[in-house]
Amino acid sequence: MFFKSIKNLNKIIKHTKNELEENNKAFKNFDAEFKEKEREFYKLKRKNQIKHNKINKKIDNYSK
Repeated sequence: MFFKSIKNLNKIIKHTKNELEENNKAFKNFDAEFKEKEREFYKLKRKNQIKHNKINKKIDNYSK
């Protein structure tokens, strides 16, 4: 009986370890995608800011 429960515990531990490894892989993939999207966002934000600055310069030149 004692050895049977140890085998069951080992199965549970192995299963839990596999789940943790899968979750870790999934998190790493999510994290990589998130960082990529974040870079794209800041790149577009910067591009938008440059356009905005150009428009403001043109407005300033016309108003002078």
